[in-house]
Amino acid sequence: MSLIFGKPRHEYHSYRDFWTLVELSGFDWVYIDEMDIQSDNVYIFTGPDVNNEFRGATARIIYWLLEWYGDYWQRDGVKETWVSNATFAERIGAKFVPMGGHPDLGTTERGTDQFDLAHMSYDGIHRRGLLLNKIRDYAGVSIAPNGWFDERDFSLRNSRVMLHIHQSEDYPAIAPLRAVLAAAYALPLIAESGWSTAPYTEHVFSSDYAGLLRLVMTTLDMTNLTERGLAFHDYVCNVLRFKTMVEAAL
Repeated sequence: MSLIFGKPRHEYHSYRDFWTLVELSGFDWVYIDEMDIQSDNVYIFTGPDVNNEFRGATARIIYWLLEWYGDYWQRDGVKETWVSNATFAERIGAKFVPMGGHPDLGTTERGTDQFDLAHMSYDGIHRRGLLLNKIRDYAGVSIAPNGWFDERDFSLRNSRVMLHIHQSEDYPAIAPLRAVLAAAYALPLIAESGWSTAPYTEHVFSSDYAGLLRLVMTTLDMTNLTERGLAFHDYVCNVLRFKTMVEAAL
């Protein structure tokens, strides 16, 4: 029996960190259509809008659901569904598996702190864009540009905190990969409150949407942000290692 991850042929940019964690953890992977579903292997696959069928499979097939779908159902042949938010897992009857990190996903080395915060999320959504504009234009807070690869690395190395604004009020959950990314770069996480923030709760500054602007300002005034960020990094990237969380869930 082998543990193997199943990857979609289509590359989803927002899932790149997940596959980096798989590789950093030393796990093997194949494309989903290459999975030997009649073996005794364990396959963990993920990806949005994955519609593969596994009817009659003898392999232990696990779908790690990283999105929030109100109409999700477990497909034929899938033995388990994993979810990295405790509230949503309970709602759909899935298994809660915390998203762990890895030190090499980011770095604790700091730049010159050219930006007050990074958010690394799509800001074309009205509720995000509205608040980010207030934070930047009204409060004078500098916001790092989004990007991938070297551009993203530069933004995160040179930011002081990470801000998470929910994409939807209907699914008020912290995106697990964004929390892990913040920890990988030792950035304290400021997040809009809502569903469970486990297992990161102790390391998250949270407020409802109306209070986020004030929370950003008070957090940036804290004198121990570096220490808070390093503690977050150690907890997620060492205690909650990706490999440790996967093996524990199995």
